[in-house]
Amino acid sequence: MRDISVHAWKEHPLRARRERRRPDTAYLWIPPLLPRDVDKVAFATDEPAASEEGSRRLYDARYGLCPRVVALGLDTKYVVGEVGQPANLEMLSRALGFPVVAARGTIALLERRP
Repeated sequence: MRDISVHAWKEHPLRARRERRRPDTAYLWIPPLLPRDVDKVAFATDEPAASEEGSRRLYDARYGLCPRVVALGLDTKYVVGEVGQPANLEMLSRALGFPVVAARGTIALLERRP
């Protein structure tokens, strides 16, 4: 029951009512850009991973990109990055060493290039 209640709460959170969007809405544009055989992507943010905001961003990314595995760590070819301000995407990209493939708002798809 706990799993169901968490899913129901995250799918229709109070902030989604204010914003009139689901948590996965921000990520819907990413899957069509990924090759079909990619089943794991990394996640990076400008928030500390242990912070409430960092955890919320990771949870929303996992929800939005399911069934792909979204993991912390950079051992993948693709990284989904989310920052607080769109201007910070380039700084995150440089810090990680992954160029931006595409970006919308505060979320970007980054790809490791050889």
